[in-house]
Amino acid sequence: MSMDTLNIVIAGFFLFSLLLIIAGIIVCVFLPKQMGGKIKLGKKEVSSLRVGLPLIFIGIAIFLSVLEPAYDRELREKYLDKARYYLWADKRYIISGGVNKTDRIVVDDDLRIRLNDNQMVLNDIDKIRSDYDWAKYRGEPVIFFTDDLKWISVAARDVKCCTYYLSPLYLHRPDGTVMKLTDGVKEKRYEHPPDKIRLFFKEVFEIVQ
Repeated sequence: MSMDTLNIVIAGFFLFSLLLIIAGIIVCVFLPKQMGGKIKLGKKEVSSLRVGLPLIFIGIAIFLSVLEPAYDRELREKYLDKARYYLWADKRYIISGGVNKTDRIVVDDDLRIRLNDNQMVLNDIDKIRSDYDWAKYRGEPVIFFTDDLKWISVAARDVKCCTYYLSPLYLHRPDGTVMKLTDGVKEKRYEHPPDKIRLFFKEVFEIVQ
């Protein structure tokens, strides 16, 4: 299913859920003589709440379920606080540390990523490797939305002796294709004065649409 078709389907579910919610409110509030009163269904009179509340709850459930489409369930479950998709899947890019969009980015110590002119990651002197439990930046994939991606700039620095490392970086496009940006830098060991910050990786990647 193409992204355009998917967005149309999602928008349809959004509208359907809103119609259910509105219909439920009308049944509960406006159809009976008083809110929560009786309404006629054929020859029977039933509580408006018994009819209206299920419509509202079903509408809310559908609305919430289509906020984050099921095809991104893996990423959503792993990085819930970062996974904001909604209706913009056709503009969503992900930078991850592997061929899977959920793969963590590992850096020792400090990572900076710019997209066009926007700073997306500024992992400023954390002095710790991002796959350690106590790291400030835990290596979550970078999720962003744009319809005009021209270039990506990546810089990695070592701020604490005596090793440095950067995992591979992959760009996941909205159409599902995956582009390998870099193999990264294999873990290396060296010594330098503790106050010296060393830039060990810097590259700009031009993105051809």
